[in-house]
Amino acid sequence: MSSDTIRKELLETARKLVGEYQNTIIESGGQAEFTFCGKKFVTFNDVCFTEGYDDIALNLPDETRKDARVLEIGCGNGCVSTMHYLQNKSKISFILAVDINPQALENTKANFERYGVPGEVRYSDVFQAISEDEKFDLVFWNAPFFNHTPTETGDLKIVERGFIDPGYEGIGRFIAGARKYLRPGGNALFGFSSTCGQIDILEEKAKEAEMCLERFWHKTLVVEAFVVDWELWRILPIDTE
Repeated sequence: MSSDTIRKELLETARKLVGEYQNTIIESGGQAEFTFCGKKFVTFNDVCFTEGYDDIALNLPDETRKDARVLEIGCGNGCVSTMHYLQNKSKISFILAVDINPQALENTKANFERYGVPGEVRYSDVFQAISEDEKFDLVFWNAPFFNHTPTETGDLKIVERGFIDPGYEGIGRFIAGARKYLRPGGNALFGFSSTCGQIDILEEKAKEAEMCLERFWHKTLVVEAFVVDWELWRILPIDTE
């Protein structure tokens, strides 16, 4: 089976699983509780699920500064940045979480309030609503890994924007711009699956932006009948490759 065929089948599997997950939430009245990294969180209808992302949250680099600031792009239900805060509670002073999905913003607010996360939730299409004067020690996106076009997928539901980025337009902007928002010594990373997506395209986008990608962490897991690579990638200036 070709890699293109596998990616198409994985996309259909992802859409099916997300659809089933959304139906469960709707049947629960629009909100449901679930366990993530051993903690209880709430998730709202029309927000992409975080099942399988536990390892991404637990393998982000530990903060070293005592007043660390974190920026999460595409925060979804806020579980990843909340868990990062809980692991680095004595060091993180502020988390800015942004998304293009209004329901995701409300969902993140609810989980931030549940665990006392110090921060702000803001509508932003990648960095569109973030000033370059705002600097962070970690800039992170658990990025969409499918890049199928609307011709292949039809109109995307808002929840599907959490795992489909047509042409990698959004993640391309993230790769090109993430390091502008870092304090000295900070980390810019994104979560990805090179089984579901095409890391070679992102490497080309990084090169065009005079950046390079370095795999920071990875794990192999089984999703339905598929063996899937799950990864964290660090964005670096091209001269440090």
